[in-house]
Amino acid sequence: MRIPTPVKSLTTFTVLTLALTAAQAADLSGASFTWGTYHPSEDRPISQLVSGTVGPGIELQNIAQFALPGFFVIDADIDISATQLKLSYRENNSTAAGSFNGYVVHFSDPGFAGITGLSLNPATSIDTRHLRLSFEHDKLLISLPGTALQSGQDLLLDLRVAAVPEPQSWALLLGGLALVGGLARRRRSAQR
Repeated sequence: MRIPTPVKSLTTFTVLTLALTAAQAADLSGASFTWGTYHPSEDRPISQLVSGTVGPGIELQNIAQFALPGFFVIDADIDISATQLKLSYRENNSTAAGSFNGYVVHFSDPGFAGITGLSLNPATSIDTRHLRLSFEHDKLLISLPGTALQSGQDLLLDLRVAAVPEPQSWALLLGGLALVGGLARRRRSAQR
């Protein structure tokens, strides 16, 4: 049975579309991370580097306990959810001035596709005048130099993460590409 060309194109398009849209949820659930507090630059830790996995509940409680000897870290709890990072401050204090005074978070899960966006959530209750945010593929940089923080205040960051194609998606995509190649070869053979 011969399939008309428009139907072949529609079938190929459908297979490719299904392959590209079937991807794992684009979020941080289950991702491994390492957290640290840094000052006066993003390469000078003043706390231990603490590892965890993103899941339900608060990932790190009482981060002041991780301060290196001779350094001070303002106490907070860290909750990382599927698409948000929340710092809940537990004491009144001010951060020191400097080029960098804050946190670096590295995500290191083999299935982690990368951070594609970072924004300040409007429900944030801290003073954000000196806040500096940036991200790289697998790293968040949060700097709060010269900022007065109060117990009960929150810093909320919304994150966008790239989708990771599932194995079935790759199989569909490869199958679709093979179909396209086969149709093109058949078309060339028929034209000879």
